[in-house]
Amino acid sequence: MYEFAEKNPPPAEMETGYDMWFGTKEGRQVLEHLACVCLAILSFTASLGFISWAHGPSPPGMFETTKENMSNAFPIEVSMDRWAGYMDIAIPIFSMVVLYLSLFLVLKSNDFGPVCCNPEVHPPRFYLTWPVICVTHIGGLFLWDRGEFLQALCLRMFPPMLGFYMLSVSYNNLQRYRPWLHTTSSKLAWFTYYATQNSLALSAWWSLIDTLINLGVVLKYTVGLQDPIVSCVVLTLLFLAMLLWFILETFVFMNYIHYTFTVYPILIVGLGAMFTKGYVLLDMAPSTVYCGFLMLVATVMNCIMLCRHCCDSRLQSSDSTLKLALSRPEYCPSVSQSVDMLGMQGVQKVQKA
Repeated sequence: MYEFAEKNPPPAEMETGYDMWFGTKEGRQVLEHLACVCLAILSFTASLGFISWAHGPSPPGMFETTKENMSNAFPIEVSMDRWAGYMDIAIPIFSMVVLYLSLFLVLKSNDFGPVCCNPEVHPPRFYLTWPVICVTHIGGLFLWDRGEFLQALCLRMFPPMLGFYMLSVSYNNLQRYRPWLHTTSSKLAWFTYYATQNSLALSAWWSLIDTLINLGVVLKYTVGLQDPIVSCVVLTLLFLAMLLWFILETFVFMNYIHYTFTVYPILIVGLGAMFTKGYVLLDMAPSTVYCGFLMLVATVMNCIMLCRHCCDSRLQSSDSTLKLALSRPEYCPSVSQSVDMLGMQGVQKVQKA
């Protein structure tokens, strides 16, 4: 008996199911998504701390003064009112809540495997963009606090650019994989439409407003231009960006953008903060009148967008959905297998949806 035991030693400890699964390609993809989302959440947590310190009491040696005091020391006619500081904190909190929900969805599975890669709507590099945005935002706060406005502007250009980049990735991938999402993970599709993309739009547009105000400060106190020319330049650039967005969502990318409802409300809030800062009943500056006009334009654009969303049947075109359902991605094998298994039955479900 002992001789037999020596010749046939007991097997080593068997791998558990989780060990075997995390060793697969899908398991590694889930771990990558999990790590990137956690890193994004940590970066938002740190960013919120620095934002709150920039607006109020901070640890000794952190900030020399508050963001509001710097705005009052170097004002332009379109500087935002002090209550806009609450939006600086509220928008990152909303984005962080969406990231927590995304973390929960990473751990979920559908009939064909992990939700995060069946299909991979938001790849890991998508979530890695958030730490870059947070780091540049924090750096901009420190440079602004020290009066280095040109350097702060260079850093503050990154958050809106990266925010719109993330929106383009989300729009493109969601439109590409919409049939599979509606068939296998319809809740993820609607979560991406209403939560992820709207939070990205909030962050991108609010950071754009902040960057344009920083540009106005640079034009006035570094270049030497004076108001109301500086404020007119800032508001005109914001109007052109708003007009470009309206044209894109109405005539070019209407099937991509039509669930993003937060653009015009956040523009109205930002313009309202500029308006209340410079409002004087009997002596309103031209830039304040211009700001009120842009608020009216943004309201009209928002009403047009909502009416078009409710009435335009082209947004629910079944032909484009069917065409997308028959295309197959190459880099996500599990999705390709899903399409093979679904066949025409899956296409019919997509058409009904």
